[in-house]
Amino acid sequence: LNYICDTIGISLFKRMFEVILTDNGVEFSDPLSLEIDPLTGEKRLSVFYCHPYASREKGACEKNHEYIRYILPKGSIFDCLSQEDIFLMMSHVNSTIRPSVKGSPYDFMALTFGKEVLDLLQIKKIDPKLINLTPSLLK
Repeated sequence: LNYICDTIGISLFKRMFEVILTDNGVEFSDPLSLEIDPLTGEKRLSVFYCHPYASREKGACEKNHEYIRYILPKGSIFDCLSQEDIFLMMSHVNSTIRPSVKGSPYDFMALTFGKEVLDLLQIKKIDPKLINLTPSLLK
């Protein structure tokens, strides 16, 4: 989150991430580290938690998790991923057509916040015929 905030600026960050809805995983056990800008001490978003075992409460992001698991199956080690690997993976995940946004998340984001934001975040539009949601993407 700090990388995204630093890359796009606090004003746009606060528009994009007013709220984060998450589960009770250990990676979210310190909500203040997410909510507060470490440089300014300013509150930049609010963290809320879903009920345990209620993935339906955050269904919109569950599809991304599913697609990420196609590329990085359960048991995969994330520590060896480079930032470029993550940019590539998320470009493929976010270029996948979804009925919920009547296109791809990439298209929705470009329409809502501008393609410039996606460029800053190094997320690229992948041709639908070239989308790869398998472990071979990162080989």
